[in-house]
Amino acid sequence: MTLFRQIVALFMLYAASTTTGLAESDHISLCRETSLNYARFADEGNTEGFINLFADDAFYQTGSFTVKSKEELRKLFEGDDSPPNTTMHVISNHQIVSEAGKLNGKSYYQLFLAKGQGQAPYKLSAQPVYAGVYEDEYVIEHDVCKFTKRVARRTFIFLSPTLCKRN
Repeated sequence: MTLFRQIVALFMLYAASTTTGLAESDHISLCRETSLNYARFADEGNTEGFINLFADDAFYQTGSFTVKSKEELRKLFEGDDSPPNTTMHVISNHQIVSEAGKLNGKSYYQLFLAKGQGQAPYKLSAQPVYAGVYEDEYVIEHDVCKFTKRVARRTFIFLSPTLCKRN
């Protein structure tokens, strides 16, 4: 093999490895955005935006309920006739890794809750209602990162949500 062909081959290998690294980095960024949008859409009461963060066959578990598809998640939200609450999610220590072609994430959350919706300010305790960890699995669909699995594990329960009162 001539020196020129060796250089071209090395350049092509380098370019391929760099492109793969960039794509992986882009996927991680997309999934970080998905995780942050989860909190945003939940806090804004944006049901459609929230549901669209999940793949069609996603597994979602939080608190006392588990759903195994986007359609079940939609039914859960549409069937909820309880008065709306105001929430504020605080997410930290967000980590996403790509291993063997799979994207997995983990982050810690605190959830503040006030009964009812409307104009702030709300009476909240100085501590969250719940704190825990999100354990996530993601998939990239048409350049959009979606949850295939999200499990919210409550590590601490500080107050009963019924104790959080609005002004």
